[in-house]
Amino acid sequence: MNEKEDIQKGTIAENDALAKQGGWRQFADRYLSYKAIVHNMPYLMFITFLCILYIANNNHAISLTRSLNEETKVLKELKWRYMDLQSRLMYQTSESQLILKTEAIGLKPLEKPAFEIKVKVQ
Repeated sequence: MNEKEDIQKGTIAENDALAKQGGWRQFADRYLSYKAIVHNMPYLMFITFLCILYIANNNHAISLTRSLNEETKVLKELKWRYMDLQSRLMYQTSESQLILKTEAIGLKPLEKPAFEIKVKVQ
């Protein structure tokens, strides 16, 4: 058993020495060779698909944000128009404005408050 352990330790030491000497070269031979690329083709295609999906999702999110900003601007404009029309309506229906408008056609405001007429049925 000692011989096997010595042989294994020797091969490990040799591999460490080779790794230290040609780290970049060994990396290129192991992961950038034609065989390694062909072997990892499904994984690379999956990664490519995920990248395309990420880019498409990002572009969709950007366009959605832009359209939301445009709709927010339109909504603010409509809100201001509504508030302006509401304030004009409140002004036009105030008692003083109604009195001025009805005097033109001959109507006058009541001098006495309104009262109820009751009739007794016999």
